[in-house]
Amino acid sequence: MDAAGWQDKPAFVEANLFWNSDIDSQKQEGGLLDAGTLGPRYAFNTHFYDQKAISGILMWGNAADGQYATDFGKVRDRASAAGTTAIVSEFGHPLSGTVSGKAPTVDKAMYQALDSRLPGATWWTKPASSGPVLSGNQWQWDIYSGRHHELMNGNASKVLTSGDAWNDEDLSAVRLDDSGTAVLRQDARLLDRLYPSATSGSTVAFTYEDRSRDGSTTLTWNPVPSSLPHVSQLVGSGQYGLLLW
Repeated sequence: MDAAGWQDKPAFVEANLFWNSDIDSQKQEGGLLDAGTLGPRYAFNTHFYDQKAISGILMWGNAADGQYATDFGKVRDRASAAGTTAIVSEFGHPLSGTVSGKAPTVDKAMYQALDSRLPGATWWTKPASSGPVLSGNQWQWDIYSGRHHELMNGNASKVLTSGDAWNDEDLSAVRLDDSGTAVLRQDARLLDRLYPSATSGSTVAFTYEDRSRDGSTTLTWNPVPSSLPHVSQLVGSGQYGLLLW
């Protein structure tokens, strides 16, 4: 990379794909445990999908407040041990099929875990334990969702047209409507987010209550405690973010 003129560009180094699987039988040794200190020229790059939720049988019901605090906490800890920062370059949940009804809560819980390693229920009592805010990329943003014509693994007898086509998945948060306009497939409150891009100092804690919806139900997982009535009155029933630095 240096020889190619990339001296000032960090490498996004991906760990073994299943190092952080939430199904023990699928978990594999990884996480760059033997790589030593990576340093700032590398970013710890990982994916996370809730394989239990996707299975349809290993996680009944929906995700809840703090569902992925531990999973994303492991990402923070691994990056810290490697002396670098982390990015969750893929996360998401199917938007069609038998488990698609879990998507509003699964994706909300993943965004919550990117913001803080604490559940909303405990954030206000110990915000300094939040850990660093993680960068992430919801998989995926495919304006051609449902409009593909792709051969699966080059097999002419398997032409994929629905969903994301590739790998027979359907996770795209966006699609084109009949007029060719890009439209969201998920609640805008979930996707249009507030996050700290820079701080004047060191970030201590961050939280964002998106109040995204699961059908007609508004999901509020980090309510302002009753001990802070003026703050509660300030945010009301709207979305809010809070950054401590």
